[in-house]
Amino acid sequence: MDTKVKTTLSQGSITFPFFSGLLLGGAITTIALLGSHIPLKCFDAGNAADWLAAIGTWVIGAGAMKIAYDANAKRKQDVEAENLAELQRREIALRLVGTDALTAQMFERNLNSEFDDEGNVDFADIRLFFEIAQKKLGAIRWDSEHKASLRLGAGGLEAMLRTEHHLLAVLDFCERFLSKYPAHLRSYDPEKCQLMEWMRESASDLTKAGEDLEKAVRRDLFGEEVGGSDDPHG
Repeated sequence: MDTKVKTTLSQGSITFPFFSGLLLGGAITTIALLGSHIPLKCFDAGNAADWLAAIGTWVIGAGAMKIAYDANAKRKQDVEAENLAELQRREIALRLVGTDALTAQMFERNLNSEFDDEGNVDFADIRLFFEIAQKKLGAIRWDSEHKASLRLGAGGLEAMLRTEHHLLAVLDFCERFLSKYPAHLRSYDPEKCQLMEWMRESASDLTKAGEDLEKAVRRDLFGEEVGGSDDPHG
């Protein structure tokens, strides 16, 4: 091998490793720079820390929005459930008042059934009837809180107050009758009993008030303008 060839090979053996090392060093430097903030600082949008902070803030904000949305939906569901429960409680209360109104109406019908066509009545039976009436009608109670919770219209509330008034009158006459005419009484003449006359008048008033109250309840529950139970006089 001549001297020129040796020289060329010798130069080549030196030159190749040099350029190889230079390229490898450049690659390592490039990777290091890419991993650092240096190249990112060239962008106007900000450095990597700013980007990470912005992304983190956005993620946290989105999470907070989701939590707030879920909490609001839960509150809405709770309110709707409470409103529904309140409507159901009011409907039940109104239905019970309607039942009380019907019970009040039945007093006059049952009282009249105690008398025969000639106006006679069995004394023992009528006393028992009044004792039972005291328990049935005496169980009907509507305090101020109850009246307010029903939210009846003016007409319905007025009918309830009238029903309540005539209930108390009937109960008072029942008590008076039972006290004035004890069970051991041997003779009783209904035609000479002023209490019985007042009782029957109050029973008629109670029926009318009970009908008006039942109609008010049905109107509130079902939107019925006219209706109610069958005529208690029938």
